[in-house]
Amino acid sequence: MDIGKFNSESDGFDLFGYFARFSFKTDSSISFQINEEDLCPNGGGSVYVKGWIDVHYPCTSFYKIRMRIKMPEDVFKLQTPVLIDCHPGDKIESYHDNKLMNEYINRILEELKLDPAEHYEVHFNLGGEGFLFIDADPPGCLS
Repeated sequence: MDIGKFNSESDGFDLFGYFARFSFKTDSSISFQINEEDLCPNGGGSVYVKGWIDVHYPCTSFYKIRMRIKMPEDVFKLQTPVLIDCHPGDKIESYHDNKLMNEYINRILEELKLDPAEHYEVHFNLGGEGFLFIDADPPGCLS
């Protein structure tokens, strides 16, 4: 994971009309605040935070990349439901734009130079609702 370019609150990246502002990092994680634009108040003050992103890599489990993404529910909300595959042969109705969620995941992986072929687990928290995206079930998982 390439986190070397993120060192101050002015560092970040565009995320589909939002700005992911660097918040903090450790040797194996990084966190961003999500704002509607690139706002960096001089001399203090407050900025309205729409959400946050936490990325952890490498993790010691089957999923080497783990993300937690908190965004307002309306970012991914659909007016009419779509059917999505949960597991082979198992479909559910969803009012959330899973394609856009995947685009967010891919954008974050790209920005941090993480290999999209690595197994990942992503938790979305959308205004009280939670969604889990995984790229593959771990070995021995009961489906």
